[in-house]
Amino acid sequence: MDRKTVEDRKSEIKHLLLKLTDLGITSKIEGFNEFLIRANDFIKKETYFKGKIKLPSINREMNCFFPLKKGIVCDVHLKYVKN
Repeated sequence: MDRKTVEDRKSEIKHLLLKLTDLGITSKIEGFNEFLIRANDFIKKETYFKGKIKLPSINREMNCFFPLKKGIVCDVHLKYVKN
């Protein structure tokens, strides 16, 4: 398997962070720090992640996908969650 480089992983996470920031989702949002921890592990420790991160203060859930294989792009989807 051809794995992403550190630069590849940084670039993809930076792109996701810019999109999330444009949507007003920042470290001030409860649960966002878990996203940052997972993203940091993905970049520095080459840790694959696929899962959900709850953002209860805005009634959302982030469905995250951080693959290690080259050619498959990292992705985050926001889903509305009723309280």
